[in-house]
Amino acid sequence: MQRILVFLLAAFLTPFEPAYAQSEAQRCAKPTPAEKFVYSDDFKRSYGLDEMAAAFKDTYESGARLKGRAYYDESAKSFILPHRAGPVKIDQIFIKSVTRHVEIALERRYADFIFFPDMGHSHLHIPTKDYDRLKSVKPFNLMYEKMFAYRPLQMLYHTAEKLAVRAGDNFNGEFPQDPIQLWRYFSRNPVGDNNGGENVKIFFNLAEPQKYNTVKDIPGHKEYSSGFDISASKDGCFPYQHNGQTYYFDLSLEPLPCRNCGMD
Repeated sequence: MQRILVFLLAAFLTPFEPAYAQSEAQRCAKPTPAEKFVYSDDFKRSYGLDEMAAAFKDTYESGARLKGRAYYDESAKSFILPHRAGPVKIDQIFIKSVTRHVEIALERRYADFIFFPDMGHSHLHIPTKDYDRLKSVKPFNLMYEKMFAYRPLQMLYHTAEKLAVRAGDNFNGEFPQDPIQLWRYFSRNPVGDNNGGENVKIFFNLAEPQKYNTVKDIPGHKEYSSGFDISASKDGCFPYQHNGQTYYFDLSLEPLPCRNCGMD
């Protein structure tokens, strides 16, 4: 299994160090009951940039991972995303594309951190002409397989999810004068391709500026909103490069669980 896994990631993802190759089977192994999860209520409602940096470091170094994360299945010879309808096989071009979205977003500061409060979730956008065909595939796990193998797929991320870059209780007050905060606000809707991930562009919500610049629509496409989550972890499966260093992230189709929601 280890030789196969190393070959797949070496062929389709970024180069990685020998130490990483030795631990590949463990990183991408099927989750165990003892694995620690990231929870939505681990995070505050909003963060300043320095606060978010500290929260990201704590989350990354904790080794906590996404519930229902992707893993490598030796029998299927594929990476798998668990889903209640059954396993979802994901092809290597899709993984390479998401990896490049992460790297480019960090390079250009569309995002600063790969976790729930910043760049942590996606929305799938499918060309209108093919939306009904792909949406009608059953069961749901096979539908996701078809979508993730569909090269014209566009993936929209909402970054700065909990980054306070505008004043007001609903982040709809005055704009900041700090250029970095302004850039983060105006660039918070990166959209990436599913053909290697090199084509990442920014959309802006001109119609509803009071909505914290949250883009919902891409011209010529329909949204399938139940996309995937991403979160970086020192024990994560997939490598990405940033500032000359290698980091790791996980993928999941499950929303973050909540540790204390609904409790008195």
